[in-house]
Amino acid sequence: FNIGLPPALQKVLSALPMNLPKAHSISDMHRIICQICLRKVLADREDDKVENLQRLKMPEFCFSFFMDTFNDKAKAERNTLALWTSVLAHRHESSLARIFARISEFLPGSDLSEALNYFVDCWSQVYAVTGNLFEFGDGTVDRPRIMYPQAETILQLLFGSLDEADYKKLLERLRMLSSNRSMLHFSEVELGELLELCVVEFKRKKDVTISNIR
Repeated sequence: FNIGLPPALQKVLSALPMNLPKAHSISDMHRIICQICLRKVLADREDDKVENLQRLKMPEFCFSFFMDTFNDKAKAERNTLALWTSVLAHRHESSLARIFARISEFLPGSDLSEALNYFVDCWSQVYAVTGNLFEFGDGTVDRPRIMYPQAETILQLLFGSLDEADYKKLLERLRMLSSNRSMLHFSEVELGELLELCVVEFKRKKDVTISNIR
């Protein structure tokens, strides 16, 4: 039985179900993604304290997250699948679902999993600047957002070392994502779009570095 499940996800499942679980609502999906990513930030910090201990990739971590939540393998597998179906269902309307799918190897052909550690670092900075990631996934908002000044601070923390011309280009791209470009201080930026901007820029820098070495 083949449901086109990504190989990375198949590895964490003991068997494929005959019927896929129903997708979560978009707000419930955002809440779950935020919870998983925050837990990943904390787990990676603990893993890094242990010598030679590798960080889990996102599919394995999603399964681990649900195992910790339900303490039941079957429920953990079904909830991992439910998250996958939700991401697929909402990826065109949710920037957070889209970047999560790309970083989690959920969407073959648009994979950004090589930047997973950087993605986690981005979440760490978001958490440090905003104070509480769970505000983005409390079940009341369809589009997790942060204030534009906070987004600009995060960009400065992550890319402040860029040369001036490149940083200005990145800042202009951030402004294009704002909800009100005429009043930036009071505008918002979708969390998923900010994360995607940061991860794609990180990959671009990495590719340029590799190209220069060659």
